[in-house]
Amino acid sequence: MAVVTFSLKFLDKLGVNMDKLEHYVDMMGMEVEKEEGDDIYIDITPNRPDLLDIFGFARALKYLDGKLKPKEDFYTLKHDPYIEITVSNSVKKVRSVIACMVVRDADLKDGKLKYIINFMEKLSDTYGRKRKKVAMGMHNIDMVEAPFTYEAVSKGAFVPLGSSNSMSFDQIVKEHQKGTSYGYTLGGSKLYPVLRDSKGSIMSLIPIINSDLTKVKESTRNLLIDGTGTSENAV
Repeated sequence: MAVVTFSLKFLDKLGVNMDKLEHYVDMMGMEVEKEEGDDIYIDITPNRPDLLDIFGFARALKYLDGKLKPKEDFYTLKHDPYIEITVSNSVKKVRSVIACMVVRDADLKDGKLKYIINFMEKLSDTYGRKRKKVAMGMHNIDMVEAPFTYEAVSKGAFVPLGSSNSMSFDQIVKEHQKGTSYGYTLGGSKLYPVLRDSKGSIMSLIPIINSDLTKVKESTRNLLIDGTGTSENAV
């Protein structure tokens, strides 16, 4: 179980029937922990990771309310991939699976970015078993050049997200807060899985921390979302 915090005003803005909010939560077999000011705290069951996201949560409630009807072909690919990612054999024994998507003309303003980041972190920590089984990353794709490469290397360095100084992979795992928290996902391997662009720029030390180069802001419009893990089905 994972407790999420959503803004009541934001849910109302997304078209949720606020009069039936708690009733629909109960119908889905979940529980409202409490309401505090503009925030509502909801206990989400493990079998519904889509509800960890405020947009997915609102969508589910609007299905129950009849405001939305599922479109069977909504997620059908209608064209060839926008980009190519070469997956090296070197990642097989470290973190073998990757899947990506490109999002164009995203609107991340008015708090939307915060909720997307919260969803990705919740999903990676719960369903993803603290990033070991599955983790997600998000990049400003306008800062890099395709095609991309996913590989495992023994050494390297880059400027981690939120920093101004370059750090080696070894330093990040041993000294950076994200490295000490999630370095265990590498299982003691001496190889580091990384995502880089055609110019060799490191975009992410996976699944630990992204590069500051591809930092996503509210003004960012075009995104690359990556999902990596040890289970193809889960990813």
